[in-house]
Amino acid sequence: MSDISLAIGSPKSGIFTLIDNKTQLPVASPVFTNQAVGANSNPEFATFALDGSNNAVGTAIAAGSGTITFTTDASWTDPGDNSAQTQTGLTVTKAFTVLPSADGATFDVVFP
Repeated sequence: MSDISLAIGSPKSGIFTLIDNKTQLPVASPVFTNQAVGANSNPEFATFALDGSNNAVGTAIAAGSGTITFTTDASWTDPGDNSAQTQTGLTVTKAFTVLPSADGATFDVVFP
């Protein structure tokens, strides 16, 4: 899973997504409940909140890095056997980096 890269002055939104363990593809139409932003190791560099659609929004404050944790419950239909699935307490911790300015470019290799 990719890290979060933020630039000062440019908030960035993230969408809660389920990835099927077998196919490594996004699960179609999952239903998320109880979404929450958890522990932020360095809130002096960036803050994270949920917007009205329960998407995560990262706002850069100062150049630096840290980690942020998100949690949710989810219900979905398994793409392999079409069975109904529910899981509570799903958690992901993402590394984040705040770039010193929005100018310039950063090289990366991304595997979507």
